[in-house]
Amino acid sequence: MKGRIVIIGFEPIGRAEGKKALRKTDELWTFNNDHKLLKRSARHFEMHELSAYLDPKDDAVLDRKYLALLKEGVGVPVYHLRQDEDRIKGSVAYPIEEMAARFGHYFTNSVSYMLALAIHERVDEIAIYGIDMARDHEAAWERPSIEYFLGYARGFGIK
Repeated sequence: MKGRIVIIGFEPIGRAEGKKALRKTDELWTFNNDHKLLKRSARHFEMHELSAYLDPKDDAVLDRKYLALLKEGVGVPVYHLRQDEDRIKGSVAYPIEEMAARFGHYFTNSVSYMLALAIHERVDEIAIYGIDMARDHEAAWERPSIEYFLGYARGFGIK
């Protein structure tokens, strides 16, 4: 795949910048329960067990509306660790074995999965907005994985 993919997260300032920077020719990849950007998304990534959206104690946001939306379909492929048409209409099994064989087992968050696939598909450019990874566990455990994949991207000449 050639072209530019854009990943927009939930941090408010970066999210607003990402929306402004989004070009018509970009391929937007969304993740988690991002209801607002799904209409523009080309691919959606849901790498959590869906039960996370039902448990208020879990790190993910309690969101039954999102689960209903996944079940009825969002109109684009939804990458998940396994194909699950009963709960995610249009689900695509993420090629985890292939990605792990190529990059190692360093997937600690949704963005890491997205970056690995973008690198694998040899995109020209990856733009990331609104991914701050500022909370304690994010900064300590998840951010390094994103940095790892960004290093891979740069090593492959991806802008």
